[in-house]
Amino acid sequence: MENFISALYAYVCEHTPAIQNDPEHEQALQAYMEIEEEVKEKIGSDLLYKYQCAESAVSHQWEVAVFLQTLRFSHRFLLEVLN
Repeated sequence: MENFISALYAYVCEHTPAIQNDPEHEQALQAYMEIEEEVKEKIGSDLLYKYQCAESAVSHQWEVAVFLQTLRFSHRFLLEVLN
């Protein structure tokens, strides 16, 4: 079941359009890129890459868990609405 949920999450991510014309997103992305450059200078590209990969793996697990909880909520909500 976990592989199915992960695959479904990947499918949804692949078909979700990029965020556009959102000043808050653009500001957050710019702040990230500035901090990334500063961190690269201090710890180097290799260590930063390893950190980003590890952080990405942990974040992915959390995002899949949130996605699963959203599916559960949606299921319960629809059952209530349709009954």
